[in-house]
Amino acid sequence: MTYPIAKLAYGLRCRLSDLATLKERYHLQIAAGDPSICPPKLQSVQKTTDRLIVQAPFKPIRIRYHSEITPISFDEHDLLLCDTSFDLREVKIKHLTLEVFNHVLARPKTLFLMTSDDSEFILQKLSELTCASVERLVYENYCYTEKNRDFTASRPSIETIEICCAGQSVY
Repeated sequence: MTYPIAKLAYGLRCRLSDLATLKERYHLQIAAGDPSICPPKLQSVQKTTDRLIVQAPFKPIRIRYHSEITPISFDEHDLLLCDTSFDLREVKIKHLTLEVFNHVLARPKTLFLMTSDDSEFILQKLSELTCASVERLVYENYCYTEKNRDFTASRPSIETIEICCAGQSVY
């Protein structure tokens, strides 16, 4: 049974806001339909229409806009909403738990994935990271395995899978 968060005492809502991550605080505000649900910390979000690119081979991991070369720098309370295209390059499962992803609310319709990690765990973690919003999955220079086929077949939101190997597209 659910309990309306708005009916919690002010002090409890403040404490809940303190304990929540940036994404959780934003989700609470959206679910309540009122930003005042998380006093005194209003969680603002910046929406991007540009493709967001995550480049994992770099240390530290880089997140940048497709149209720019310079990585994005996040302040402590910054939250970036990406609901168009998300591009993950050379990402492994260990990268998806990094602090930098706490600043990105990824709900992309298209996910570009270039990785040598073919574990089912990376696809599971990506599903969590992207809030299962992906409708189009594009594998670039990647070996698409039966294991991945089983995983993607069980995700009803994925309508299209494209496999691009060495400049050729396979559908």
